[in-house]
Amino acid sequence: MHDSYRDAAPALRAGSRLEPVGRVFTVTDLRVPQLAASVVRRETLITWAECGYPFVRTAERLVVHRDTLLHRLTTTGDR
Repeated sequence: MHDSYRDAAPALRAGSRLEPVGRVFTVTDLRVPQLAASVVRRETLITWAECGYPFVRTAERLVVHRDTLLHRLTTTGDR
């Protein structure tokens, strides 16, 4: 049961952020936001490494504020 919960927890959190009124979500409803989040996270990490790890240069290359970059880097994917 633990593995099932671990797999479902991110979907439950994403669903409550998308529509907090208590709607029941299916996997299909949540797949796109989860994939989009993982693509942004992957792009951020790759760009950070390609830039040599300085935050300002990476933020400029991603065209985001430095604080946005820091949030992306410190946020785990399983919230």
